[in-house]
Amino acid sequence: MLTEKEIDRLNGILKNKPFKYNQGVFHYDLEGENDFDFKFQLLGYKKMISVGEYYDYLKVSVTLLNFRDELSKIIFLKRGNNGEFINKYFKENMYHFKMSLSNEIRSIMKMFEPDARITIESIEVESGTEKESLKEQKMTRQPIREIVKSIVKLFKENDEGEFVLPEDLGDEEMVYAFKKIKTNFTVELVIEQNPYIKGFFVDGNLWRDDDTIEIIIEYNPEDKRKILYDLVGKVNEVLAHEIRHIIQGEKGMFDLDVPEEEDPYKYYTQPHELDALNYGFKRLSRITKKPLEVVVNDWFNTNKDIHRMNDNEVNKVVQKILDN
Repeated sequence: MLTEKEIDRLNGILKNKPFKYNQGVFHYDLEGENDFDFKFQLLGYKKMISVGEYYDYLKVSVTLLNFRDELSKIIFLKRGNNGEFINKYFKENMYHFKMSLSNEIRSIMKMFEPDARITIESIEVESGTEKESLKEQKMTRQPIREIVKSIVKLFKENDEGEFVLPEDLGDEEMVYAFKKIKTNFTVELVIEQNPYIKGFFVDGNLWRDDDTIEIIIEYNPEDKRKILYDLVGKVNEVLAHEIRHIIQGEKGMFDLDVPEEEDPYKYYTQPHELDALNYGFKRLSRITKKPLEVVVNDWFNTNKDIHRMNDNEVNKVVQKILDN
């Protein structure tokens, strides 16, 4: 049996590793008709009976993705009419598919545990939404990197002040115009000293009527040299969050013309806010090379005076961000 430490190490390797599946999902006669990928995570062991004896079965959760053939797209993605019928039929007749998938996973696990018995605890489907989100993150990476670099430069060179970017950088351009973001926008940067806080605080706002992102950096001047690394990550997160709101408006993803929610829990659980929080925290996760769950929990644990929620509400919000 694998130890908990070995399972954790393997899950780190398997987390973003897709494997190809091209066996039939309905019946052996259809073998080779389906073409998609799957990922899996190890969940530990449980005792299960087989031919009158109990054995340790390795529990796994499976995610299906990258559907390349039409039948798989109908089974796993489509709804309505034929898609709904086939999907329902498939769910009621999953035995062959789960056996086939278990065999695929067993063959992968042989190098780590030769005699592993596999039981699939859950099967989830990754639609195009997450892939699209990852694509969008790549599209905004260069704009965010460019703006953050300018903000950090101004922070290093100035103790306090208000700046309008890109205008105050000495460029001829009055607005940021990036090919991969349709909206041209400006960034208003406010740098303020505050000797009564520890380290720094960064906040952001999007003024949609003016296509302006406001970034506020408040910091203790005694800590200025010590905070640069953490500041870069935080500015990345806040800027990515506000740029996500711009993209939401461009794509009509949510109704953004809603009154400002005063109740903290209701505010943080608004669909457009959860989406932007997830987007910003993923950026911070990538910059700091920390797991997303760690990044999100760290922020809510260290900023209780900002979000003003109780522990139960925080746990719910964190889970909603991670699930978004």
